[in-house]
Amino acid sequence: MISLELLRWVVRAEAVALVLALVAVVGHVAWRAWADPRRERRLAAARERLAAALAAGAAPTDVATALTGLPQAHALELLAEYAPVLAGAERASLARVGADAGLVAAGARQARARRWPTRLQGARVLTVVGGGDDVMPDLLDDRRPEVRAQASAWAVDHATPDVVRRLVRHASAADPGNRFAVQDALVRLGPAAVGPLVPALDAASGAAAERLLEVCVPLADRAFAPAALRLLDDPLPATRARAATLAARTAIDDAADELVALLDDPEPVVRAAACRALGEAQHWPAGARLRAALADPVWTVRHAAGEALERLGPAGTLLLRRTLDDGAPAARDMARRMLALPAGGRA
Repeated sequence: MISLELLRWVVRAEAVALVLALVAVVGHVAWRAWADPRRERRLAAARERLAAALAAGAAPTDVATALTGLPQAHALELLAEYAPVLAGAERASLARVGADAGLVAAGARQARARRWPTRLQGARVLTVVGGGDDVMPDLLDDRRPEVRAQASAWAVDHATPDVVRRLVRHASAADPGNRFAVQDALVRLGPAAVGPLVPALDAASGAAAERLLEVCVPLADRAFAPAALRLLDDPLPATRARAATLAARTAIDDAADELVALLDDPEPVVRAAACRALGEAQHWPAGARLRAALADPVWTVRHAAGEALERLGPAGTLLLRRTLDDGAPAARDMARRMLALPAGGRA
């Protein structure tokens, strides 16, 4: 049995631990109450000095003196406020400020660290202040997806051929860890990404092609047209669907017949994509086929057909109104929806 004296000692120990915890919490709150206003005053003063130096067009070395005495995290916070609104020569000047303030060198050292959280911090620093051309490209292939994602954000302002090729390779990879960050970077790169994307899309099929199409569709460069036409026959429905959108944006004259044929595809996701593609391209000769798609057994396809007819303008509106008279019940219901009519209403 447990002795009464032992229980007393246990209770005393727990009481002491509780008191120490309360003291720590109160102490931390008190320290924050004292430190936060002081920190904000230092940041505000440094922010004013930095803004004045940038507005006066001071040399980067002089601008960097505005950050003197600030911890790295605080200096980085101030530079991060200005980085999104500066471009061109001003953005390059801000990068030189970061170099003169020692942030670039510190970020590069962190980016080479063995511990991935430290590499991630270094990548964040270099993304804000610039630099790191000798270390950041390798982080695009880092073993940690968090680091690769941050390196992808850095790559937007450092689009060397090697950097873009690495991004394209990851965009088609099956690893989902940083796929969104890579795709976002390539889309933001715009024309600079098209050259490396063309051969990659030309050689891809199936799931890899579908992943690349997620980038190529918003870019919609005509150089993608041959691959888009080929992928309309891809075995993977998701790839055919995305290829339909790209083909409509880059090669509608050559793709129109194949897009109309996809209205009979066995997969509803492909039929819906074909409807949307024909509507986006405003290919009015497909009006009759789109009207027939208003009676598709799948609601999403009927809705896509209705939206496509809307985009055809007056000709599509006329076809929607005719559907009210002689269409199947499901087609009439979708036509009323597109014409914004109440149930049983007439155009």
